[in-house]
Amino acid sequence: MTIQFDLDASAAARQRRKAMAEAAAKGYLVAAAHISFPGIGRVLSDGKGFDWVPVNHSIAGLKPQTP
Repeated sequence: MTIQFDLDASAAARQRRKAMAEAAAKGYLVAAAHISFPGIGRVLSDGKGFDWVPVNHSIAGLKPQTP
Protein backbone atom coordinates (compact mmCIF):
# COMPACT_ATOMS: atom_id res chain seq x y z
CA MET A 1 0.00 0.00 0.00
CA THR A 2 1.25 3.45 -0.85
CA ILE A 3 -0.12 6.97 -0.64
CA GLN A 4 0.50 10.08 -2.69
CA PHE A 5 2.79 11.52 0.00
CA ASP A 6 5.35 8.69 -0.34
CA LEU A 7 8.41 10.11 -2.07
CA ASP A 8 9.46 6.64 -3.23
CA ALA A 9 6.32 4.50 -3.51
CA SER A 10 8.09 1.21 -4.19
CA ALA A 11 10.49 1.67 -1.24
CA ALA A 12 7.56 2.63 1.01
CA ALA A 13 5.60 -0.47 -0.05
CA ARG A 14 8.62 -2.71 0.62
CA GLN A 15 9.13 -1.20 4.08
CA ARG A 16 5.45 -1.55 5.00
CA ARG A 17 5.41 -5.19 3.87
CA LYS A 18 8.58 -5.84 5.91
CA ALA A 19 7.02 -4.24 9.01
CA MET A 20 3.81 -6.24 8.59
CA ALA A 21 5.74 -9.50 8.09
CA GLU A 22 7.80 -8.86 11.23
CA ALA A 23 4.70 -8.01 13.29
CA ALA A 24 3.03 -11.22 12.11
CA ALA A 25 6.11 -13.41 12.63
CA LYS A 26 6.87 -12.09 16.11
CA GLY A 27 3.25 -11.74 17.29
CA TYR A 28 3.59 -8.05 18.10
CA LEU A 29 0.65 -6.27 19.65
CA VAL A 30 0.04 -3.36 17.28
CA ALA A 31 -1.82 -0.10 17.94
CA ALA A 32 -2.66 2.24 15.11
CA ALA A 33 -4.70 5.31 14.32
CA HIS A 34 -7.64 5.14 11.92
CA ILE A 35 -8.54 1.54 12.84
CA SER A 36 -11.94 0.77 14.30
CA PHE A 37 -12.23 0.36 18.08
CA PRO A 38 -10.37 -1.04 19.88
CA GLY A 39 -7.56 0.05 17.51
CA ILE A 40 -5.15 -2.50 18.94
CA GLY A 41 -4.59 -6.04 17.77
CA ARG A 42 -2.31 -8.41 15.93
CA VAL A 43 -1.32 -8.88 12.30
CA LEU A 44 -1.52 -12.39 10.86
CA SER A 45 -0.01 -13.53 7.58
CA ASP A 46 -2.44 -15.30 5.27
CA GLY A 47 0.12 -16.29 2.63
CA LYS A 48 -0.69 -13.56 0.09
CA GLY A 49 -1.21 -10.67 2.46
CA PHE A 50 -2.11 -9.90 6.04
CA ASP A 51 -5.17 -10.04 8.27
CA TRP A 52 -5.98 -7.76 11.20
CA VAL A 53 -7.25 -9.41 14.39
CA PRO A 54 -8.41 -6.91 17.03
CA VAL A 55 -7.85 -7.76 20.69
CA ASN A 56 -10.82 -8.95 22.71
CA HIS A 57 -12.29 -6.20 24.83
CA SER A 58 -15.01 -5.74 27.38
CA ILE A 59 -16.98 -2.72 28.51
CA ALA A 60 -16.67 -4.10 32.05
CA GLY A 61 -12.99 -3.23 32.00
CA LEU A 62 -13.84 0.41 31.39
CA LYS A 63 -16.07 0.83 34.44
CA PRO A 64 -14.64 2.39 37.62
CA GLN A 65 -13.61 -0.18 40.20
CA THR A 66 -15.32 0.01 43.58
CA PRO A 67 -13.17 -0.74 46.64
